[in-house]
Amino acid sequence: MSGSCDVGFCKVLVKKASDAEKTEDSEDPLIDVIDEADNVRLLVQGRCWEQQFSIHINEAKNGIFICREACHIKKGSEKVECKDFCSKNIPLNLKELQLEDMVFVVSKCNNNVLEIVIPKKRKEP
Repeated sequence: MSGSCDVGFCKVLVKKASDAEKTEDSEDPLIDVIDEADNVRLLVQGRCWEQQFSIHINEAKNGIFICREACHIKKGSEKVECKDFCSKNIPLNLKELQLEDMVFVVSKCNNNVLEIVIPKKRKEP
């Protein structure tokens, strides 16, 4: 994968995986980050009505990652196994976001897109 960014526009070239290489592990959702005046809005592609998502702070890399839970019935038994598949680090300026206990983070599902809104901390005059 290679990419280049110009002012206001990013282009990413992705190598298409062959059917033999394609696994659920390698399928990262498409994620758009929109920096607004009062919020950071993340749009995550996925069947959000059918999946469980979680948000994790990655302080070491100054960002977050988003995980989705995938469950399946184990072959030869009726036991359900679940595993988290997580995105790569999404770089954000954590110091300007309200992430204490994730109380202010709002998420909703609309047309197979998970929308996550993280408010920015109010700047004191």
